[in-house]
Amino acid sequence: MAVGAYSCVNLEQINVPFWLAFPLSGLITGLVGIILAIPILRLSGIYLAIATMALSLIIEDVILLAEPWTGGVIGLYAQPIQLLGYELDLYTHPAGFYYFTLGVVVLVTLAYANLLRSRTGRAFMAIRDSEVSAKAMGIWVSYYKCIAFGLSCAVTGWAGALLAHYLSAFNHETFLILTSIQLLMMVVIGGLGSIHGAFFGAVVVGMLPALLSMLRETWDQWSGMSTSAALPGLETALFATILVLVILLEPMGLYGRWVKIRTWFELFPLYRKGMFKRHRTYLKTERLR
Repeated sequence: MAVGAYSCVNLEQINVPFWLAFPLSGLITGLVGIILAIPILRLSGIYLAIATMALSLIIEDVILLAEPWTGGVIGLYAQPIQLLGYELDLYTHPAGFYYFTLGVVVLVTLAYANLLRSRTGRAFMAIRDSEVSAKAMGIWVSYYKCIAFGLSCAVTGWAGALLAHYLSAFNHETFLILTSIQLLMMVVIGGLGSIHGAFFGAVVVGMLPALLSMLRETWDQWSGMSTSAALPGLETALFATILVLVILLEPMGLYGRWVKIRTWFELFPLYRKGMFKRHRTYLKTERLR
């Protein structure tokens, strides 16, 4: 997100139009992702997760050291989006900014849905299910992992570019590791390995703080005491609890639960209780890695 945000704003500052700077920011971020993927993807499991989290910590220092391009501690200011003669700004033209962002989301979603039907998408799913089996079928695992890493980085770079224009002013503190954790929570809560799950998780994680704030106000008025002072960090604790419960009780997330409910209605009264019983999704050879 940081690479995409700074790339887009820097390109605009040298008079590159937004309609060109925006896709270029995704391309630059994707290339950076592929370069980083070459050494990182030699790892697997928890070690891969630790390496990617380490990058989130390193990027803060990189932003401060690259002050000529990032503005250092002060940061950068993003000008309003100029597109087809229209000025899209969150504060003066929020509707236009919203519909532009919505259009980007729809296009990216359609691209992902079509990618899953292609040869590359089938290779992604095969590697996800079992790397050993994918190698046995002749799939070049390292190549497709780099492609997956690059594509995800490119899309996240576009998200960073939109975030930069959403905030107008940003610096290194905008891209803390907490943002990475929040995005991870969206995917885990919504459902890993599904496009629907990403949307379900975003809705829950996005709306839960507002719901919690409303419940706090109601409780404060009813009890006459302030929960903000009595229970600091309640929101973080609630998110952590939800994340642990989802992993333990419903590893497929909200989308997995929806699939089970839909299947129950489709097959009723032939639905069997053990139909979605959890099974090991890895091979013995992969357990030993």
